[in-house]
Amino acid sequence: MQIRDGVFKGLCQLAENYKNVIMIIADQGGYGVETFRHKFPERFINVGVAEQNAINVASGLALGGKRPFIYSIASFILQRPFEQIRLATLMQLPIVILALGYGDGYWWDGPTHCIPHDRQILDALGIAIYTPLSPVEAETDILNLYEKKQGVSCVRIKKE
Repeated sequence: MQIRDGVFKGLCQLAENYKNVIMIIADQGGYGVETFRHKFPERFINVGVAEQNAINVASGLALGGKRPFIYSIASFILQRPFEQIRLATLMQLPIVILALGYGDGYWWDGPTHCIPHDRQILDALGIAIYTPLSPVEAETDILNLYEKKQGVSCVRIKKE
């Protein structure tokens, strides 16, 4: 089992227990994504290759009482929508960013897919950072993040 499997296991558990859990992706696939989409199609949103919009959609949903979890490649979901993340952070919105392949996790796809300074971006905004080292820890982090009522959080998921 990979770390991201633990993330999606926890996310599906939350969605089964809480109707306000929403998953947003920016054209990112995978087994866990498809499992969530199949089980909860009415709470699954694919904004396409539009990470800035993903943060905006999540912000609107959070303002309406939903608990959005956004899943995408770290370099795209943390760099491009920096301004949108900053505003969501200032508004203390309960958004969780699931950032896959932090650091050089996607080195084979070139420099556009690498983000060696992801922690600096998150630290600059005062965002809570979680870097689970096992699937069990990832699942626990996701379950505990639901209880966190305010503020943007980021779960850094190692690309395995």
